[in-house]
Amino acid sequence: LRRTFEFLFRRPELLNNPLRCLWHAGEPLSVPQSFYESAFEIQQSLIPPHISVENAIVTNGTLLNDSWCEFISRWDIKLGVSLDGPKHIHDSKRVDRAGRGTFDRVIKGVELLQQSNIPFHVMAVISDYSLDRPTELWEFFTAHKIKRVHLLIESKLGLHVNRILEQNKLLERLEKFFSTLLQLRLDRKCDIYVRELDNVFFKIGIWPVQVREIEQYPLGIINVSWDGYVSTLGPDLMKAHLAGYGSFALGNVADSELSSLVEHGVFKTVYRDILAGFRRCEKECPYFSVCGGGQPSNKFYENGSFNSTETPSCQMRIKAPMNAVLKFLEGRTELCEIRP
Repeated sequence: LRRTFEFLFRRPELLNNPLRCLWHAGEPLSVPQSFYESAFEIQQSLIPPHISVENAIVTNGTLLNDSWCEFISRWDIKLGVSLDGPKHIHDSKRVDRAGRGTFDRVIKGVELLQQSNIPFHVMAVISDYSLDRPTELWEFFTAHKIKRVHLLIESKLGLHVNRILEQNKLLERLEKFFSTLLQLRLDRKCDIYVRELDNVFFKIGIWPVQVREIEQYPLGIINVSWDGYVSTLGPDLMKAHLAGYGSFALGNVADSELSSLVEHGVFKTVYRDILAGFRRCEKECPYFSVCGGGQPSNKFYENGSFNSTETPSCQMRIKAPMNAVLKFLEGRTELCEIRP
């Protein structure tokens, strides 16, 4: 950890301010609080002037208790909790090693967070089972006073095989799903933030400014594995052995510099193909201005090549919510043509 923070803070001019450190992959709360106490103390001792750090954790929520709530509040940790909806939806996918559903433990943790006035967002994975139940999901989130929801449509990454991609009329069902959420928010005057929908409103608001995702930028995301290996362009490529390229471990915090990651031969070859794919997207896809060319890891895992265009994830993450929002607005706004 010390070497990791030394590696990061050695080049503060390359860092965002604030810098967000996300403790992710696996279950972060499975280690004792003393681990984070030590980690944050090391972090604080090495932070350079004029840089602040936000720590964030994404948890499955099963280990949350009063002690963790006190710790999260004391360190002002930004928190995401994985919760897929009502018990029968959540427990259909999220089980422990004994095969038992985890809903009851998660909802108890959510209630503890609310009692402790700790802000959090919910990360809900949309599966084939929940895709046709948007009203039930909405009623669940409103009943439990959940104000911020991030929706994740299952996608194919690494060893994960995505069964939802095999379903019939997937895009039609997704557009209906998002359209129903928009209508429910309007009809019930409920102020739940839905990332996938509100990102679209944001992009429409700044159009025609080009939007790029953070995963598309070299060093936009810096991934560090438990043993110090470093990569970029999203955590799904961490230490991956990419067919035709080699290992995407671009260095190690013990003996590398942050700027050297983009000088690595494998990175240069990968990013050359990524840029070629972006250029193809710009020529072929009418959604390019709100997407910027797609997430590189999705292109590689779903299309087999960084130098490619549309993926199933593009359709699910970009096209379906964009179409739903545009149809929603067109149905409620008088559109007129302004001539010079």
